Amino acid sequence: MTANDIAHEIRFGNFTNEELALIVDSVRFRRSVLIHDVKRQLCVGAQVSFISSRNGRQYAGTVSSVKIKYAIVNCGTSTFRVPCNMLTVA
Repeated sequence: MTANDIAHEIRFGNFTNEELALIVDSVRFRRSVLIHDVKRQLCVGAQVSFISSRNGRQYAGTVSSVKIKYAIVNCGTSTFRVPCNMLTVA
C-alpha cells in the first residue's frame, strides 16, 4: 500500500472518529521518532542542508546550536533557525 492509497482511504474511507484519532496519534508519534533520529545525528559543527519552505531554495551550512525542536544553521552570510525535521545531514 502506497502513501497515496493511505491518503485516499483516510479522505474517502468510512473511519470513525476514534479510528481517525488513532491514525493522527500514530503520525505524530512517528514524526517525533524521526525528529529524534535526526537530532541524534546533529552536533555543533555538523554539515547539514535543508530546503527553504519560503522560497524553495536549498541551503547548506554548519550547525551552530541545537535546541529542543530547532537548530541554528550558519550558511555563511545568513543564519537560519530551522526545524530539526527539515535538516539532512550532509
